[in-house]
Amino acid sequence: MMNSMNTMLMPFSSGSRACDCKSPKVHKVPRMPVMIDQQNADPTDVRDLTGTALHTVVDHDAIDGKMLNLFTSKIQAEEFARSIPQRKPSAYALSRREQQRSKLAATSAEAVKTAKSAETAVPPDGGYMELYEHIDFDGCSWRLLEQDNHTVGDYSNLWACGFLWWGWKNANDVVSSMDITVSARFVVFFDAPNLDYGDFTNTLWVPGNSWVPNLVPHGWNDRITSHMLWY
Repeated sequence: MMNSMNTMLMPFSSGSRACDCKSPKVHKVPRMPVMIDQQNADPTDVRDLTGTALHTVVDHDAIDGKMLNLFTSKIQAEEFARSIPQRKPSAYALSRREQQRSKLAATSAEAVKTAKSAETAVPPDGGYMELYEHIDFDGCSWRLLEQDNHTVGDYSNLWACGFLWWGWKNANDVVSSMDITVSARFVVFFDAPNLDYGDFTNTLWVPGNSWVPNLVPHGWNDRITSHMLWY
C-alpha cells in the first residue's frame, strides 16, 4: 500500500474545475434495499430520477447493509441525519479497523500518532479521514487531518502516492472505501466541486465515526469530488 503521508495539494494544480451543475445526473444503482423519501422503493428506481439530485444518508442500517435512505430534498436529508442517534461501531468493525491501522502504522509514524480509539470520543479537531482508491482499503490512500480539512472544495487538487513528480494520483472520482474518525457528526461528500449544494448536486452523508470498506452498495463508488464536515 502506498504511503498515505504523501497526501498534498500540488503546487502546479490548475485550481478548481468549473462546475457544470446543470448536466444530467445519472445515479448509480445501490446494491442494497432502499427507501426514497422514506418510502420503500426498488434500487433501480434511482434511474427514473435522472436529472434530480439525490441525497444519500448513511445511518446504522445502511452501514449494516440493511437499508439505505435516499432523499430528493436536501432539507429532509439534513432532518433525517439530525434524528440519527450516535452509535459505536460494532466489535467486528473495530477489529477490522484496528487491523487496517496496524498496516498503516508499519509505514507511517504519523498514523500511530494521530490514530484515535473508536471507543472514545474524538476531541475537537482531533480526528482524521483516510480515503482509499479501491474497496477494502486498497490502492492509493489520502490521509486528511480534521484540523486542516473541515472543507476540501476539489479533490482533483488532492494528490498522493507519487515519488518526486512521477506517479501522483488525485482523489477526484476514485474513492471507493474510507475510514473516518472525526469529531464532526457527519461528513457530507459531494459529486461536484466547490461544495456545491445546489439542486443539481448529489450528496452522501457519512457518520463521523465510520468504517466503510465498500461504497459500491451505497451507489457512491468513484463519485466523490469534495466534502465538508457537518458538526
